Amino acid sequence: MIYTDYIGSKITDASYGGTHNFYSENLPDNGNYCIDWKGFNQYNTTSFNFKPDKDLSKLVSEGYSLDFMVRGNAAGIKFDMRFIDTKTGDTDHPWRIRFVIDQTVAAWDKKWHHVNIGLDTFTEHGSWDNGSWYNPAGLYDWTNVDRFEFSTEYAGPTGWELWFDNIHVTNRDTAVVRESGTVGIHDNSESDLFFLKVWPNPFSTQAGIYFRLDAEMPVSIKIMSVNGTVVRNILSDTRPEGLYDAIWDGCNQGGAELPAGIYLCVLTTPAKTIIRKIIKG
Repeated sequence: MIYTDYIGSKITDASYGGTHNFYSENLPDNGNYCIDWKGFNQYNTTSFNFKPDKDLSKLVSEGYSLDFMVRGNAAGIKFDMRFIDTKTGDTDHPWRIRFVIDQTVAAWDKKWHHVNIGLDTFTEHGSWDNGSWYNPAGLYDWTNVDRFEFSTEYAGPTGWELWFDNIHVTNRDTAVVRESGTVGIHDNSESDLFFLKVWPNPFSTQAGIYFRLDAEMPVSIKIMSVNGTVVRNILSDTRPEGLYDAIWDGCNQGGAELPAGIYLCVLTTPAKTIIRKIIKG
């Protein structure tokens, strides 16, 4: 757990820029408090420093995700969420690995949205060190993670405001957004309220996409490139509660086969957005 009412154990606040209130009572998603961040500019951060540094490599290999609740007050909000590894010497740099959060992941409508991003979908971003920028070099080290950050890498107008709650690394979806009442964190290891799985993964000819809804709701599934371009619309429909499956044949919207590589399967409902990495061989 990184944050839920309080910053997690053996984690310290390393935030920079704007005004942070880690005990905001402004409609927290659940519990007593949430994080309220406003007045920030480009390159500011909400940052959590791990003390000691953490080895997350096993969690990456076992399919764990970064899971949190977020809400924003204005269209166009865009920020990075990233892990930064530890600089180990003069020839090393604090490398970044990130995922970009924008309106395709969460609608900025002042309502809470549940975001669940697989750690293996993060991509290397490079490093800023000693006043210089270093391009990605394949050197990010999940075994030696120094901190986790939300970072406003993109210029935007003043007046943007963000709220965060229930930030944690987990191997299952642990929250559900309800129209009324509070949202809790539950131990649902045997009966997840909501899930998305892709199998086989990697795949060569086709991949099955399996998901479950805990109530009737609109649902869409898209395949995206790692740079955020939609390459295939798999599903856009309203479905009742139940288990479902769909197939992606590795082709784009026009039916042309896409090259081998990494793609993202994005499931979106009014309740949440879940993203899983797909490797096409």
